[in-house]
Parts: sequence; C-alpha cells; structure tokens
Amino acid sequence: MPMNDQFQTYLQDGRAAVARGAWDDAERCFRSALVVRPQSTEALSDLGHALISAQKFAAAETVWSQVVQVEPDSAEAQRMLGIILGHKQDLKAAQPHLERALALNPNFDDVAYYLGRMAHQDRNMPRAAGYYEHAHSVNPLNVKSLISLVNALTELRREADAVAVGTKGVLTLRAHPDIPPVSYNPVLNQIAHAYRCMNDMAKAAECYRDMLTADPGDKVAQHLLASAEGKISDAQPVAFAQSFFDTFAPNFENHLVGLLGYGAPAVIVTTLLDLRPKIESFPGVLDLGCGTGLMGHALVQSYPITRLVGVDLSEKMLREAVRRGIYHELVAGDLAEVMAKRSDTFDLIVSADVFEYLGDLRPLFTQAQRCLTPDGIFAFTVEISATHDVELAQNGHYRHGREYIQRLAREAGFEVVRTAEAPIRNEAQQPVLGYYVYLTKSAKA
Repeated sequence: MPMNDQFQTYLQDGRAAVARGAWDDAERCFRSALVVRPQSTEALSDLGHALISAQKFAAAETVWSQVVQVEPDSAEAQRMLGIILGHKQDLKAAQPHLERALALNPNFDDVAYYLGRMAHQDRNMPRAAGYYEHAHSVNPLNVKSLISLVNALTELRREADAVAVGTKGVLTLRAHPDIPPVSYNPVLNQIAHAYRCMNDMAKAAECYRDMLTADPGDKVAQHLLASAEGKISDAQPVAFAQSFFDTFAPNFENHLVGLLGYGAPAVIVTTLLDLRPKIESFPGVLDLGCGTGLMGHALVQSYPITRLVGVDLSEKMLREAVRRGIYHELVAGDLAEVMAKRSDTFDLIVSADVFEYLGDLRPLFTQAQRCLTPDGIFAFTVEISATHDVELAQNGHYRHGREYIQRLAREAGFEVVRTAEAPIRNEAQQPVLGYYVYLTKSAKA
C-alpha cells in the first residue's frame, strides 16, 4: 500500500475509533499515522484531541506543544495547549497561548472566558470584565460568561451596567425555548446581587421570585427572597449554605482571600497563642465549617495537632480540603448533627466565618459544650447585629447580637474568656465587622 494511502487509512480508522469512544484504539491509529508522517499537524491534532478525551493530559500537552512548534499560527493548537496548561493550574504558562489563540481567532468565546477567569483571579477586574464581555458578545447563549460578566461589573461598582447587561442577556436566553429557565437562574441571582448593592431590595426580590418560578424548590432563592423582604428565612439554612458552597468550592479560596481579604483565621490563631502559648495546648481540634481548610492550615502552622477533624456541609469543599493533607478526618453534614453523633472530645473547637449561615445557634452551643474537654476552648466569629438576637441581613447572612451570644454561652455552661471586635472580610469594598468569641467550660458545668 502506498504511504499516502496507509496514512489516510490510519487517520480514518482513528476517527472511526473516536466516533465510538474507543480512545486507546484511536491513539494507536493516530500514532501509527505519525510513524508514516512524523510532522503531520493533522495527525498530531487528532491525537491531541483523543488524548484529552481519554483524560491523558500530560501526553496531550506534549502533543499540542509539538503542534505549536510545527505550526505556531494554528489558533486551535494554541487554544488547546492553553486550556491544558490551565487545567493543570499553570496559569502563567497558559496565558500567552490563550492570548495568541484569541488573537488568531476572536470567535473563541471559551478562550475569552478562560482569560477572564485568570484576570479575575489576579483581581484585575477591568481586564476580566473586558474578556467576559468579549466572550458574551461572541456567544450570547454562553451562560457562564454572562454570569461572570454581570458579577465583574458589579465588583467594579458598575451596578447599573450589570443590571442592564444581565437583563438583556436573560431576555436573549428566554427567546430560545430549548434553554430551560432554571439554567439561567444564576444570572438572575447575579442581577439581584447588583440590585442589592444599589440598595434596591424590591427589584432584587423580583429576581428571586423569577428564580422560584423556574425552580420552586430553590433553597437559595427562598432564603435570599426572605432576606430581601426583611424576614427571617423559612428556607432551610443548611440547604442554602450547602448549595452556595458547592457552587463556589473550586475558586473559593481565591475569592475569599484574594477578593474579600479574609483574615479571620490569622486573628483567631494570634489570640489563641496569647491565651494558650504552649504548643501542646490543642492535640485534638474540631474545625466546624472547615471549607477548604484555611482555618486548619493556620492552626497547624502554630500547634502540633495530633487529631484534626473537619466538618462541612459541602462535600465539594471537603474534596478541596483533602488536598491539603492536614486533616485526619473530614465529615460532611450539619455541624450540630455531626457533633451529636460523636463520643470523642476536643481540646479546641473552632469555627471561623461560619455562623452567619446559621440562625439559631443554641443546638450548636449545646453540642460544643458536650464535645469540649474541661480545659478546652470554643472559638468562633459571628457578624454583629446591633438590634436583634438573630437578624437576617439583606446580603442573606445571619447576624447575631452580642448579648445573645453571651446568654447562650451562660445557658450552655461556658465562661467567656475573651471577646473582640475586628473585621472578618470585606464586602462591597467595606470591612465586615465581626465579633470574635473565646469560651471555655464553666467550672459549674
């Protein structure tokens, strides 16, 4: 068989294998084609796509790098190499390839979106908004780019633009009957957030009602509608928090630390070192609402913890926490319910920036008192309400009164060791004041 015919046969067989999802067969055929024509960008590209489909990313990176070397003006090769590098979190290496791909083919809306995400993580919001706008203009039906664009405009304090862009985008999506309304509920949520920043709670409430029309069981929308209407939510806070954190788990730390200036773990550890300077003070620690492990990480830098247990509602958050390699046990579930099932005790129970997702804290205080060793410390933060025991703020967070916290502490058998007021994080470029509380078991308990 002539070499040209042999080459084409390998390509055809490989593409047939791709069509039936036989990735190993496809790889073998495309590699055979490359034996015949080692520098064929056609065969290399087919092989690169097959390797990505087979999730062999390291091999795919090698192949697409080779295509870029042979054909540097290939928009697809630059795009694929940039995406692979981004997948492995090598953003510095990915960015020039994605920028080159978009310059070669401005219609790559996914590339513009990825570049926007990178700029967003670097806190370059004008650049991020520009890329999101590019992605949205190329493909108005891409819900992810629309959500991100509305969010970026809001963070730039261009709330009116965010509302206008989001509203127009939702109208475009609604014009396509094959796009279910529930799929663009996240856009409505971002529009509502922009209205909140403009202090227009009535318009925000309209957005939440639209979300509930599409999905009557949406706990997030139920909870936020109640907060916009100034009510205590009948929606389950557990379901609200779980849905919220499952959504944001992959980029949670970049958002919380980078964009919101989250500093609660450092404040808590500094105070604990003052209260208990001996490094052996906390061999056993229970981290309530551990998220991705920011609080646990801060603790293990200062204390030689022999048993660190993390609890969180979000399984996706816990999957991120596993990667730190510091937790001896991670448990998914409601905080008070998880504690109620445990028979062990802890020298430190800590909860940083978590209680704003809980209304009534009494069950949690009761279980914390039971699970704490006699000389242990229960340390936590709350957002402060100046007027209520428990208040559902317009941002959907619960706030708790200082007297309420101290009353619960007494009722549960705690003594207040120390309290302080300090920022927890920033919202709308303003610090959120927190009440930092450190309790220990009362001698009478």
